[in-house]
Amino acid sequence: MGEKAVPALVEVLQTQTGGPRIRAAFVLGGIGPDAKAAVPALIEALKDEHRYVREGAAWALGYLGPEARAAIPALIEALKDDDRDVARYASTALFKIGPEAVPALIEALKDDNKFVCCFAAVALGRIGPRAK
Repeated sequence: MGEKAVPALVEVLQTQTGGPRIRAAFVLGGIGPDAKAAVPALIEALKDEHRYVREGAAWALGYLGPEARAAIPALIEALKDDDRDVARYASTALFKIGPEAVPALIEALKDDNKFVCCFAAVALGRIGPRAK
């Protein structure tokens, strides 16, 4: 169903609990850039109390790629998540968003948390020469 399923998946992400929300986030990521209308809901899901919802949201934003550029500040914040998988998925999402994330990633290198610095450095390295 692709893009046509996005509104229903966003509704699940915003109104359901537990497993359905996690699956909705991963399905949105599977739709890819055509799910760009879900970016605000996925940004909000990055703050969820359940780590698997946060993981799914970060993962999904990565698969939206540059369409998720509005999520850069929230993903930078997610690098600080106590759950290392959330932080890892946020790092991957920032790399997949691409050069637009570079200024925020450079700033994240100054963070006192060594894991934040590490994840930011990995994302910058994966962006590579596109980070001009």
